[in-house]
Amino acid sequence: MKKLLLTTALTGAVVGLSNIAVAQTTITGNLAMSYFHADNQGTNKSKDIHGFGKEAQINFTNRGKLPGLGNLDYVAGFSVEMDGADATSTGTGTAAVTAGVLKGLTAENTYIDLVSGTTTVSIGADHVFNSDGHGLVQHVGFGYLGADGVGNTRASIARSGGDQYGAFGVSLIQNFPNIGALRLSWMPQGEGAAALNDIFNDANQATAGDGERASTVGFRGGFGVKGLQVDAFKHWRELGNGLNADGQSLGLRYTVGTVSFGVQQMIENGASTSNNTGATKPLQRKNTTNMIGASLALSKDLSVGYTYGENKRARGGEAATQAVKSEAVNAVAIGYNMGPATAILQYKNATNVGYTAANDGETIGIYTNINF
Repeated sequence: MKKLLLTTALTGAVVGLSNIAVAQTTITGNLAMSYFHADNQGTNKSKDIHGFGKEAQINFTNRGKLPGLGNLDYVAGFSVEMDGADATSTGTGTAAVTAGVLKGLTAENTYIDLVSGTTTVSIGADHVFNSDGHGLVQHVGFGYLGADGVGNTRASIARSGGDQYGAFGVSLIQNFPNIGALRLSWMPQGEGAAALNDIFNDANQATAGDGERASTVGFRGGFGVKGLQVDAFKHWRELGNGLNADGQSLGLRYTVGTVSFGVQQMIENGASTSNNTGATKPLQRKNTTNMIGASLALSKDLSVGYTYGENKRARGGEAATQAVKSEAVNAVAIGYNMGPATAILQYKNATNVGYTAANDGETIGIYTNINF
């Protein structure tokens, strides 16, 4: 990846700091484009969709030392992510630019890290290592495992197990050499990238949002075993009105030679009141996603992979009346690495997408990415 390096001496800061050491700023980025086609079966044939996807991102990183704070190392940065607009619920156009879209645009990978040896305190959003995505099992492929778009529906396959890492908060990360890293995070608002406008100016309940506190304990490491990665995360969230939600993610990936295997389970418990009234304590809707995957490197640049995932729902909410309580997907992909560029061809076959009976279909996608 090419990097643009800007080195400046920071002096006379407005907060009164002086004698700050020379700092280095790095600018990187990427541009990704894809072509996607969802082919539905049966009565959903009229909901076939196809088109291009796009994601562009620019990353700014500044690093140096803080002599006034015991010569601590610091790393600060932010990213600007410009995605393509999602389709509307009818699949006939593009969605309006909502507050959620703007949060994703303006709060991507925003952080200030203070580093002392193996300990890091990180303040920001969308930066610390997390349980989002399916990298333990989806070794070759792009996007999330679920076959989004089949039946014009978002897949129910769990994406993060409830990790609210995208919300602004503070994290303590402790690295243990040859073992792994422990993450403790607290987010005062578990509402995605919910930063209050203009450094808390003009604040009110509406701008702050209704989301309550969220927290995470996570571990990632290999315990000194070559080729091993173990992930273990537990999440909690207060939803307000006395309702709570929690989740977890647990799995491992092991690579030996040109072969890699992975297993992962994500559980999301979401509070629901749809089938409980009055003083009856609401049941928690439980989603359990189990996934397995394997890949083979055919050469140093060419790899193939297979992933299977199944999500089952139990207790509470829609599960009380749904005839279908599971969704399954098979995914096959082949990827080619061309240095700064990557190309991936991916195929998915899914059943009961979104817990909807006979909501079956296939998706085919072609993905390209260039780093700079």
